[in-house]
Amino acid sequence: MTHLNELYLILNKYLKWNKSHLKCFALIMLVIILKQTCNLSSASKALPIKCLPQSFYRR
Repeated sequence: MTHLNELYLILNKYLKWNKSHLKCFALIMLVIILKQTCNLSSASKALPIKCLPQSFYRR
């Protein structure tokens, strides 16, 4: 998860969002890069989180 933490720190400098929104955005960006797809329903299945992919996709 070091890539996620680095991306979070970089985004935190430029975007003045709260922590949960910023982490969600960083996760989505990282998964889109890793899966090489813009299809969020398939990308949400690759997220390292404990909730269901459908609930994360709704966020």
